[in-house]
Amino acid sequence: MATFAVLSDRVQRLDQLPPDAIEERLAHLIRHYLQTRSPAIAGSVVRHIETLCAHPAFEGGATELCSYLRLKTHWRWLARQANGTLEA
Repeated sequence: MATFAVLSDRVQRLDQLPPDAIEERLAHLIRHYLQTRSPAIAGSVVRHIETLCAHPAFEGGATELCSYLRLKTHWRWLARQANGTLEA
């Protein structure tokens, strides 16, 4: 139960961050992924992109939004990888 509460707090805090802070965290996660190739980090990248695109203060235009959505598809694919192979 305590773990669920901590995870819920993290998600809530992500939603409360301004868009520029989410973008900074996103850049950090991507750099970290390049070092580790972790599917869990790729999943976190997906969550950050989703949160950023849904943020009411996100001021990116249609082109930027479309770019993020395409990136989300790629990162979702990376998140589904396990040990170098694709999961079904």
